[in-house]
Amino acid sequence: MVDYLANYFIRPERQQYSLDDLGASVFYNANIKWFREDIEITSNRGHMLKCSHFRPLAGNKDPIPCVVYAHGNAGCRLDALNYIELCGAYDISFFCFDFAGCGLSEGDLISLGWFEKNDIESIVLYLQNDKSVSDIILWGRSMGAVSCLLYSSLVPDTMNVKAMILDSAFSSLEKLAEEIVRERTGRGFMLVNFFLKPTMNKIRANILERCEFDILNMDIINQIQNSTLPAMFLHGSSDTFVNPEHSINLHNAYPAEKYIFVVEGDHNSQRCQDFMNIVSGFLADNLDHITDSLSMATSNNNKNFLCKQLRVQGISIDMLRTSQPGRETPRTPRNYSNWEANIVLSIVEDFGILVHTPFSGIELFRYCWSDLISFYVIDSDTIMLKLKKDNYMAFGAYDVETINVTLNHILRSKIVKELELGDDSLFDNLSRFIESDLDAGITSRKDIGRKIYDSIPGSCMSPHIKIIIRHMVAQAFVQRKLI
Repeated sequence: MVDYLANYFIRPERQQYSLDDLGASVFYNANIKWFREDIEITSNRGHMLKCSHFRPLAGNKDPIPCVVYAHGNAGCRLDALNYIELCGAYDISFFCFDFAGCGLSEGDLISLGWFEKNDIESIVLYLQNDKSVSDIILWGRSMGAVSCLLYSSLVPDTMNVKAMILDSAFSSLEKLAEEIVRERTGRGFMLVNFFLKPTMNKIRANILERCEFDILNMDIINQIQNSTLPAMFLHGSSDTFVNPEHSINLHNAYPAEKYIFVVEGDHNSQRCQDFMNIVSGFLADNLDHITDSLSMATSNNNKNFLCKQLRVQGISIDMLRTSQPGRETPRTPRNYSNWEANIVLSIVEDFGILVHTPFSGIELFRYCWSDLISFYVIDSDTIMLKLKKDNYMAFGAYDVETINVTLNHILRSKIVKELELGDDSLFDNLSRFIESDLDAGITSRKDIGRKIYDSIPGSCMSPHIKIIIRHMVAQAFVQRKLI
């Protein structure tokens, strides 16, 4: 029984596969052309690690970031293939590998992170010498997540390693082992709590003899106190193998910048769309490459801006639709009143505003220009859009000022064209009018707006000029800290 239980930790069933299972070396995913290079790296423990580096063939000659995916205890690099699309959307390369003792790599046993941290170190050193790679993000699941954590503490000066995504990590191997022994033996062998400690001592001795590491040293909370990387902890709410409490405890004890999300799913389930959106946002937070490329992106007269947060008030979430050609399928109503994951705000000159997820094709909201009442910058990170029926959308954006300038430019251009103005001096006059009223002690936005409306001929009062007037009044109040 002791060998059986010890094997559960150091020799789980090994995934067998061939290179054909990785697919073609050149292929398309989500309309992006990829090239896969299969590599062998000798770890600092002397094992040959089988690796694959996926690169988007976008003609970019500059170095681009790379996400390194570290699989779980019974996994292999095949587990990483579901995440290639996310990286391609941001022009990021993707690196996956088999830990020693897993898949096609050399080695007979695993250590649930203790020695695997050295495999991570070997991979990172290889990529730091790869001139096509700029920044590195570590993404681990289960054993892979623990390996990343231990590596971050082992090598606190991680150079171009920018952050970690940690899915389903455990906080203590001893605690996890006790939980598994209780669950596995409680059914088949009716082991009572009285015999748990002696059994654990035998398992510990078995692992120490065969694998040369002590499970008591795998108290991850004590091991990570030197870590400095930003870390995002994620865990499946239905995980019965590693309880979500493990990630919560790790998050609470982690000494550097940290975030935690509990999402739908169990320990081995395919991750949901919410998970992917959260990861997308974290990548953008920690890679300037993404922020720069998305904030400058223009396509078909659209200007797209990556936003890290969306707050809505009064908006019916029943409006959500999946954006697929020829199909509008209602989605299950969700509460997005404070959504911390990444979204894209698209400003479409000939239509209005679209809000959608960055890579999945899910459209969250769409509003034409006639739905927009006003907009104004609250602070350096937030821009507010007021819509009809007292609905509000506040975007936590990476480039608030550019969003503000873009909305102003489009709306003012429409007004100049509609009124056949020779120049944009109208807006300078409006600004002076607003400042004069504020100096005169008028502190009601409605009163100032009403005075402006009364001074403009009805034939000139278009929906676009109303938006600009409300915007200019609101922005003046913000600047004077009146709202």
